[in-house]
Amino acid sequence: MDAPRGLTPEEKVVVGRLSARIVRWGMAVPAILVLEMHRPLSFVASQAMHMLAPLLSILVDAKDFVVLARLLERRESIEEIIVSIEEAEARRQIEGGPA
Repeated sequence: MDAPRGLTPEEKVVVGRLSARIVRWGMAVPAILVLEMHRPLSFVASQAMHMLAPLLSILVDAKDFVVLARLLERRESIEEIIVSIEEAEARRQIEGGPA
């Protein structure tokens, strides 16, 4: 079994953008809840994302979508995504942005 390796710089950028978008939409708590609940299914979700990538690339940035799918293949990356969302939410609260 591989040791946790953290996120690559590219993955950090994608996760940062995703986290900022989630917080801007006011969905931090629901997103964290969904990630926590579906952690055991993250690999299955990643495979579904790879399968749907050609279709969904019309709606979302294809490169970011593939990076997120790769991230979900590693269960430990879920924690990295959750931490990023929590940090983005904390920054929003400190800056006094809209709830």
